[in-house]
Amino acid sequence: MTPNQLWHLGQALNPVSDPGANGIPTPEIEWEENGYMTEPHPGISVPVLDSPLSDHEMLELQDNINPLQHSDSFVCGHISSHCPVC
Repeated sequence: MTPNQLWHLGQALNPVSDPGANGIPTPEIEWEENGYMTEPHPGISVPVLDSPLSDHEMLELQDNINPLQHSDSFVCGHISSHCPVC
């Protein structure tokens, strides 16, 4: 099971009352403005990588794979059966 599924199962089997329901106000924390950051937010650096696929392989992949298609195996079997590179 995924972590989200386990969390939902845990909530269903052991429900927890709303912590704000006991009359004590729960402050909403602005994590970006909590005083711990002394510098501006650095952002995220994602390196640009060259694709390991040739142009022909990329076109074949795009023609054969529909990432939005329903799959009971999380697309694993679908991709490996149609993609000579996978």
